[in-house]
Amino acid sequence: MSETNSLNQSSKKGFTLIELLIVIAILAVLMSVVVIAINPAEMLKKSRDTRRVSDLDSLRTALNLYLSEDKDFANCCNTSYAYISVPLATAASCAAPYCGGTGKTCYCAANTSYRNIGTTGWVPIDFNALTMRSALSSLPVDPTNNTSSGLYYLFAVSTSKTTYELNAKMESTNNYSLMSNDGGNTSNWYEVGSDLYILN
Repeated sequence: MSETNSLNQSSKKGFTLIELLIVIAILAVLMSVVVIAINPAEMLKKSRDTRRVSDLDSLRTALNLYLSEDKDFANCCNTSYAYISVPLATAASCAAPYCGGTGKTCYCAANTSYRNIGTTGWVPIDFNALTMRSALSSLPVDPTNNTSSGLYYLFAVSTSKTTYELNAKMESTNNYSLMSNDGGNTSNWYEVGSDLYILN
């Protein structure tokens, strides 16, 4: 009888404080390992890079459509400018880290119209005037889009005004190969367009 009572008492006992602390410590270690393995900061960088590639692809499609109708950029673009996606209070030439090396002056659109698909957007082309309407409802901009981080989009046309280049910088170290293997003349930027040697 006393054996049965001791069995009943031990089955009602539960976990001790030390056992709970050991389980919590093991869970904390496992969570730390999972967080390090997943690396959420790197995942966010990859996500922003994916958007950059998609944005430049959309812009390239719209620009190729423009060229198929207008044949060149004679009516829109100044060949001495590298147009950037970061706006200013009013449209004007502006400073950006990369512009010193492009051989061009950086130009920023006004913050009230920099995403417009008309001539006041950061890509100064009237996509609304196309016979086959552009798929763009507004101009894409870099997910970070500021000059202090060096993360913004660039657009420039050749001196002949027949070709163009679009640039973006990748954040994730896993995507650095995109910048060095894109066929362009710099390994620091992801370059797309019809002439990848317009911007140095």
